[in-house]
Amino acid sequence: MTSVGALVLPAGAQAAGPTNTSPPTVAGTPEVGQTLTETPGSWANVTLTPPPSDTIQWERCADSTATTCAGIPSATGSTYTLGPGDVGSFIVVVETVNAANGTASASSAPVGIVKTTSTTGLTVSPQPSVTNQPVTLVGTVTAGPGSVGPSGKLAFLNGGAPISGCSGIPVSPAGQAVTIVCQTTFPASAAQLSAAFAPNPGSAVAGSSSPVDVLSVSRDSTVTSLWVPTTIVAGESATFIAQVSPPAVRPGPLEPTGTVEFFGGGKPIAGCLAQPIGPTGATCSITYVSTGMRAITARYQGDGNFDPSASPPQTARVTAHARITSTMRWSFYYTATYTSVIGLLLNGAAHTRVLVTCHGKGCPFSRRAISTNRRTRCKGKVRHRCRQTTRPVKTINLAPAFGSRQLRAGAHISVAITRPGWIGKYYAFTTRPGRVPRVQISCLPPGATRPGSGC
Repeated sequence: MTSVGALVLPAGAQAAGPTNTSPPTVAGTPEVGQTLTETPGSWANVTLTPPPSDTIQWERCADSTATTCAGIPSATGSTYTLGPGDVGSFIVVVETVNAANGTASASSAPVGIVKTTSTTGLTVSPQPSVTNQPVTLVGTVTAGPGSVGPSGKLAFLNGGAPISGCSGIPVSPAGQAVTIVCQTTFPASAAQLSAAFAPNPGSAVAGSSSPVDVLSVSRDSTVTSLWVPTTIVAGESATFIAQVSPPAVRPGPLEPTGTVEFFGGGKPIAGCLAQPIGPTGATCSITYVSTGMRAITARYQGDGNFDPSASPPQTARVTAHARITSTMRWSFYYTATYTSVIGLLLNGAAHTRVLVTCHGKGCPFSRRAISTNRRTRCKGKVRHRCRQTTRPVKTINLAPAFGSRQLRAGAHISVAITRPGWIGKYYAFTTRPGRVPRVQISCLPPGATRPGSGC
């Protein structure tokens, strides 16, 4: 009932019309399906005889200023349940007092914007998954009753935290439902996946989140490859290199970590029981004192994301032949699109011939011979009396020959170190997108510039 104040007039005076001292108010959530409740306002200057009456009318308004409003048919009670037709509008209630001394109306403050509900669904495939396997996340945001579609942003979450590359994805209205797709990978785990829709400010569609979907991600398999020199000189150190890779169909972004164990003749090689995997693989160095054939294998121990694996056996022959013992240290800068040579340092190159080749896109040359001997310079003013000599160079930096050229994937660099009558050494590097180049180290039969049998 409207709160009123009695009006007492002197004889012969005319009463003024009713005056609103406090407008009506509305309580409730402005969302489809929710009920709004009106609390009457307060009035003064209301003639009590005959008794005054009041009426209620609910109205829809176009904006929050309530300058353009229209009555809602049959909405005249103290409560009003919001329906699809109210979505996007602002709601007011108008209270009118009819008294003996006149009629007056007052409106509540606008309530809204009236929103419709939304539901967010999530599908995940494939299930289950393995480390590095592409997983497709499909989120569907569906607006509830009303003539508006969802607009805002969708985030895919793992354990409540945004997934990199799959959060803040714009949602633009294209009907009642919008579908968003994102592809990502996971480490081995039980991923707690969900999707959350956040509406834009002023949107007439409320936010929502999907139920949590648990994705089981298992460890992936690995491939362990082993390089051993086909010929080892007794008394000299020989190095074995094991490389551990995920399956070719799932190349990354995670790489196997941990250690590799090396075996000779099926027995662990002392000092090579747990060799860490570095940028170029895991290495084992050993010196044999007797000649003969050696069967070498490598076994990867596995980590949290990858299963163990073992290499096929590789055979090396320990001989007493003279051989070049040069060593090389290398460093590359690589991206997803190119690789650059940072360092290519050859040690122990004295008295040898070095041939460098480069094939593929980005190569600055195809073939270049490097001298390991340098001429001495004459000192003093009387140069015709000076006899020039040569001196061997022990260390050669091959990197400047490549400059800052960007080698594309598949480019092949080889370095052949030879000496007449000696077993030579051969290094080869093949560039790969987003990964360190694949390395091949081999020996060269006497007189050869490419690896082969006979060494």
